[in-house]
Amino acid sequence: MKRMNQSTLLFYSLVISCCCIFVTHSLNSSSTATFSCLPHQSSVLLQLKGEFTLKQTDEHSFLYSHSKYPKMRNWKAGSDCCLWDGVACNMATGHVVSLDLSGSWLRGPLRSNSSLFRLVHLQKLNLALNDFNSSPIPSELGQLSRDSSFFALEPF
Repeated sequence: MKRMNQSTLLFYSLVISCCCIFVTHSLNSSSTATFSCLPHQSSVLLQLKGEFTLKQTDEHSFLYSHSKYPKMRNWKAGSDCCLWDGVACNMATGHVVSLDLSGSWLRGPLRSNSSLFRLVHLQKLNLALNDFNSSPIPSELGQLSRDSSFFALEPF
């Protein structure tokens, strides 16, 4: 009977050890997994970049100079857009969910046919402190996402 208890204990110890090894391996594998931007999301962002010129404005520069710089300047085809400055992605899907282009020296109108409106999973958008040439706010902005939590469109 004592031999039976030792065998049972040994069996359970072996099972628990195997489970621990499996869980540890699974955690290490998932933590090193890389997620990347979907190709069409990258393409849309590069199109958006082409819709504006990057030009530093003098207005209010003394107030915001520390936080204003052209975030889109280093957006390049062939690189992971989830790693681009101002872009945040859903790590499970690769969809762009947040875009912070505040103070990015963007100059030009925000048009109703902007590629921005093709980012259908966008939940956060900050376009504050840019120069949109006093263009009207397109009604399409309200259709980006029902889950949107923050929109900022201050002119400067």
